[in-house]
Amino acid sequence: MFLRTLRSLSERLTTSSSSPVEPGIHDTGSNASAVEDASAEQLDTENQQCAQQTRTTDILDYKRRYNDSLPFVRPPDDVLIVIFLHLRDLRAACEPPALHVPEWVSITWVCHRFRALCLDYPLLWSYIGDYYAAWLREFTERSRPIPLDVDMHVDLHQRQSPSLERVLARQHRMRTLILDGEEFIMTFIVPLLLDSPTPELTTFCLRTHTLSHGSPYFSDEAMYDGAPGRSMSILLDAPCLRSLKLSGRLLAHIDPSSTLLPSSLEEIDIEGCYTAHELHTLLRGVPNIRSFTVRGAKMIIPRSSLTAVRAHAWTPLELPHLCSINIEVASDEHLTDLLLSLVVPSLRLTHLIFSDCDPHSDTAKVTGLLSAIRTLLTRSHGGARFQSLRLSSLVDHFRTADSMDRYCLADSIHMWHSSKTGTDAVTPYRQSTADALVTFKSQHSTYFRPILQMRNLSPFYRRLCEVFSLSDVRTLTIDTELAYSAQGWADIVRPLAGVEEIKFVDRHGRLAAALDALSLTPFVLPTLSRLVMCFGLRTSVTPPPLLEELSGVARTRRKGTERLRIAFEGCPRYLPALDEGLREIADVTWDNVGFFDDGNTEIAGPWLALISGL
Repeated sequence: MFLRTLRSLSERLTTSSSSPVEPGIHDTGSNASAVEDASAEQLDTENQQCAQQTRTTDILDYKRRYNDSLPFVRPPDDVLIVIFLHLRDLRAACEPPALHVPEWVSITWVCHRFRALCLDYPLLWSYIGDYYAAWLREFTERSRPIPLDVDMHVDLHQRQSPSLERVLARQHRMRTLILDGEEFIMTFIVPLLLDSPTPELTTFCLRTHTLSHGSPYFSDEAMYDGAPGRSMSILLDAPCLRSLKLSGRLLAHIDPSSTLLPSSLEEIDIEGCYTAHELHTLLRGVPNIRSFTVRGAKMIIPRSSLTAVRAHAWTPLELPHLCSINIEVASDEHLTDLLLSLVVPSLRLTHLIFSDCDPHSDTAKVTGLLSAIRTLLTRSHGGARFQSLRLSSLVDHFRTADSMDRYCLADSIHMWHSSKTGTDAVTPYRQSTADALVTFKSQHSTYFRPILQMRNLSPFYRRLCEVFSLSDVRTLTIDTELAYSAQGWADIVRPLAGVEEIKFVDRHGRLAAALDALSLTPFVLPTLSRLVMCFGLRTSVTPPPLLEELSGVARTRRKGTERLRIAFEGCPRYLPALDEGLREIADVTWDNVGFFDDGNTEIAGPWLALISGL
């Protein structure tokens, strides 16, 4: 309205100024006309400026409304920071470790706004990886007020050791410290961590590996003897430490008599040879522990190397938060006392591996250990009973500290609370992580793979079934490299009367006798309704004895219209005559796919007819 009024006034003034003037009569009015013309021009200029401001205001208002409806056109700073942090954390973990330039810093080259935002936000610079020396210095300085997360492979920084030392000197700022490297080199890195306390440290991990033949530091055992003495005094000044992971001969072992662990620890993963009383002392100092893992030293530990303890107070260990325990220790007479002292109501995962212990000869010791394990499992796992079982007798291969291959026999029992978990592995020859695992490794290790002979497995596995009260087991898996008689297998599985499904993992064609045991009458496993076969033998002429025994089992257990269900997982298919015979007496599937029924009776079999028709 204001602009319209100004426009009409301007037109009126223009009309009056353009009307004719008689000479000699209105001489005095010419000056007034000039003034009116100047006023009109000024008004026009003001009108144009006002109109321009109005248009600018309208455009800005439109852009503001547009940005409000589409916030990602120009996101605010807090949204950009979240995006930048996500880009920073996208690290290629699958690539081999190497010195590199952090890829996320390229966003600082996009525009002035991105650059200013990144350079002034210390949290973006708080993660330090395997960067070149210049970038290590840049990250250390730009993240100054923020705790550091350090994850480095020290082997890559041998040529820029001053930069590595500069980073490790900031340990008072570190929240996470993860170092990976050859064990001998790490012994010289650890002393750099002992200069000052670490009040912010919550995660401390030293991942070490033995020297390789291609390493410039590879030598004999004398190099290890000349390495500086280990010291874990850094743990004394870490009041907030939550996770501790150590590996290696020179660094992983913690002496509980001289090293006091922080009571705040919730996860411990260490490696080495520990006695029962040492484990008891370690656990007593960490009441808030949630996960406790002691990995063996990849060697059979002789009893003579263990520290003798004359007297130790086996007081009850109240660990209300412990939910996972994984221990591999050499067998000694006090392991039973350790297991009986644990009070762990929240325990859900129990893995116990005993080396230097033959379950078929050390009968008294094994029986005592099994009773202690049963007590431990009864107090934990929510009181639930196990419904899936896997019996395994295999040859365990490992590499010793001096890079020598060794072999020993390992007898294991895997237990699950769910009846389907034990047989639902992604690959037929692998099993899911067991809720409870107990393994005994024989004390006789050899440098050559032993020739497996028939062993009397019945007493050991019969004691297992009796001690653990496995009457509720519904699925059973047998995975063994050992041959045994049909009557012996019948004695083993007879206590498991409630088994409805059994899976055979036959690696070397030695489980035909176990199948033969299922044909014996009176029947063992009377409620058996499904068989799963997993074997890798391949032949194009005759089927293995395993399948011949399978036909006998299916024929013997056929009850009227009820037929045994047989599933083959990861198995080759054999002669059509055998296939036809199996289909007449059982419901057969291959790799969980229904058997092809196309009427083809050629020697190639129905599966080849299907492939040829594609």
